[in-house]
Amino acid sequence: SIINKQNALEQNLTYAMQQSQQQIKLKEYQPDINRILAFVLNREQIGDFISRLEAEAKALKASLSIPAITEEQISSEENGETTPLGVFESIRIKVEVRGQPVDLFRFLHRVEHLPYLLKVVSLSWHETANSASSQSFFMAPGLPPEAPSREKEQTSSSTLTFDIILKVDATPDAK
Repeated sequence: SIINKQNALEQNLTYAMQQSQQQIKLKEYQPDINRILAFVLNREQIGDFISRLEAEAKALKASLSIPAITEEQISSEENGETTPLGVFESIRIKVEVRGQPVDLFRFLHRVEHLPYLLKVVSLSWHETANSASSQSFFMAPGLPPEAPSREKEQTSSSTLTFDIILKVDATPDAK
């Protein structure tokens, strides 16, 4: 009986030491964990993210519309039941932006470099041009070289459509 109690105490002591070591490790990793979690929004911050997209588009004189926001179902099926994977969920945001081609590329670059955990997918490009601007930047055979005028640039516009997969914190007590 005394030997059993001694073994139980030794096991409890070993367990307590392991827990203490894990807590020390967690404290060491906490700054890295906080830095990573800063890239993840919670559901209430999706409106702020969209406002950020609008500000980026406005700064480039492009028009932005968000035709759809949907939840992505990322899950595993066990025994016929669907269960969420991890503490994050994915939100798909469909983005349409219209403007000058160069500005659209700048907008896409800015979106890809926003400080959030996101992925740009389903990219499509549609060029619209008036007859005055349909001339190529490349010179046609037999014509003298002509630099494109700003007026011609202004008459052409493009539409860039893409989806953003944004990871958001799915835990009930998120940030």
